Amino acid sequence: MFHNPGGRKRKLRRKRRAKRETEATGRSLPTQVKLTSIANKNLFSDHFLEEILPGRMEEWREDKKIGEVFEKIKQLCAKQKRLLESYNESQLEEHFIKPIFGYLGHHFEVQETAPSTRRQPDYAFFPDDKTRREAHSNKGKISFYTKAVAVGDAKAWEKSLDKKTGRGAAFEEQNPSFQIDTYLRDTEPRWAILTNGRCWRIYFQDTSYKLNSYFEIDLIDIINKDDLESFKYFYFFFRLEAFLLDEKGRNFLDQVYEGSVDYARELGEGLQENVYKALKILADGFLALD
Repeated sequence: MFHNPGGRKRKLRRKRRAKRETEATGRSLPTQVKLTSIANKNLFSDHFLEEILPGRMEEWREDKKIGEVFEKIKQLCAKQKRLLESYNESQLEEHFIKPIFGYLGHHFEVQETAPSTRRQPDYAFFPDDKTRREAHSNKGKISFYTKAVAVGDAKAWEKSLDKKTGRGAAFEEQNPSFQIDTYLRDTEPRWAILTNGRCWRIYFQDTSYKLNSYFEIDLIDIINKDDLESFKYFYFFFRLEAFLLDEKGRNFLDQVYEGSVDYARELGEGLQENVYKALKILADGFLALD
């Protein structure tokens, strides 16, 4: 087996970084969790999500604040549990999905036609209620989405988010992932939410055309397991603050995406360096034999 100095150095750097952050905050880093209720499909870096992100966010440790939202959603789920499968799409939105958006702090408008195609995402999300009211006065105009921070679409309970819903060519019968990609291209926002009540997905405009690039959370599985650590991913990725732009024009999701890309680049450079060193060791060995 080849000696891997690059890998060992990266591990040492991570340990030193963890030590520095522990000393700076006076607290240990969050316990790492295996994301069994979460599917990261070609969007972010698994390593960045599991090992780097929790350590960078001081809010990650605020169990009481996050737990209050978790408790509200658990109570909502318990109240609606026997009815979820019988609800049609609009009933599911009214009694389950919209309340969850409310718990996450969202300001949204429902069912506005996308001007370029006349197709309608179910939701347009805005940074605050004032902006929502201003957009409401521009319904039917291209300016409706100008200040929206995200769009969203909701489907019937546990409906497939990856398959066509009918045999026809109508847009309403197409793959929901294709529909959300269309909304991202027809409107201003770069991020979108797609849900069937149980599964909640995040899509990014730069990769949504692939249809298999998204970040998904099985909310019901998290609730059934009473898993607060996994719920933190739902809370931080789907709440209003995840979509709000900072002074540099980036939001939380942008930063996670960029952090994932940077980590993958660093990993690739490290692997390339290790391959070069391994080949050099082999070459030196052959020369020694000669």
